[in-house]
Amino acid sequence: MRKTLTALVSGLACLGSVLMPAAAQGAKGGNMERVEFKGIFVSQDICDFPVRIRYHSVGHIVSVETRKGTIVRAHFTENDIFTANGVSLRSTTYRFNNHLRFDENGDVVSAVQTGVIVRVPLPNGETFMVAGRADFLDLVGDFVITPTNGVTKNLDDFCAALSG
Repeated sequence: MRKTLTALVSGLACLGSVLMPAAAQGAKGGNMERVEFKGIFVSQDICDFPVRIRYHSVGHIVSVETRKGTIVRAHFTENDIFTANGVSLRSTTYRFNNHLRFDENGDVVSAVQTGVIVRVPLPNGETFMVAGRADFLDLVGDFVITPTNGVTKNLDDFCAALSG
């Protein structure tokens, strides 16, 4: 199963790496498949303490075979609940796209997420948000905190709110 994300996640990077190859292998000449993913994982990389993430993504995947491999595009709408130290924060609904390219041997040569990677209203009135373009092949850690190109806003406020 893929994770997102989100993102991402860990959810979003793994989400693409597991499900997308299966969808790509089953596609002949392109298709569209509606998909839904739910799950829970714990991130060790967002804050200085573990954060439990419950995610729910719905969307569709389109895959097309080419002479040089397979192109997979996915569009998702997601909601998350982040929990730590007895505190839970719920994301607003956000949307993102995954773009994956596999060579003729089925190896991933490109894996990118674009759009909002996560958006969470905070108790102090601010919003924790990660948005932009994240290259999953360069991902370090289990959650996209800093996109390859884009912005991360109010991470310290997010962790402070979850610190209890």
